[in-house]
Amino acid sequence: MSINPNLPVPGLTKEKLTLSPDLSSVLYAGQEIPTVHFVKVTVPSLLAFYGAGSASAFELLSEMNANGFSLRGYGKHTDAWANVVVSRREEQAQREREVREHNERMAAIMATPTEIAKAVAERKQREEEIARKFGEHGHRAAFGG
Repeated sequence: MSINPNLPVPGLTKEKLTLSPDLSSVLYAGQEIPTVHFVKVTVPSLLAFYGAGSASAFELLSEMNANGFSLRGYGKHTDAWANVVVSRREEQAQREREVREHNERMAAIMATPTEIAKAVAERKQREEEIARKFGEHGHRAAFGG
């Protein structure tokens, strides 16, 4: 138990990593960091502080893997992470799904009017095709009519 529980602890275990749509920056632990700086400076610095196989190192490497970063070049940390992730395959797959869904939501939120118009046109074309193929019955079944 620390003397003052209000002070931060030196491990980042519940932080999520978010990659910007243009891949130029990442958001990690509340800080926006250029991607190159994050990969070449921030991650090696954090891993040098964390012990190989520690929860903080595992979380950081898992977040990087879920966001599509290469884990090559981080030595013993990557080896320890790989040994643990084999036993936690479902957890890692779930996190990768969450990251993919989050990225899709962010893309939808930041869609341009042109992209929105294109999606609406595609949806209407799909509706018309279903109505044409299956008639009124198919239209009601497909669109809750």
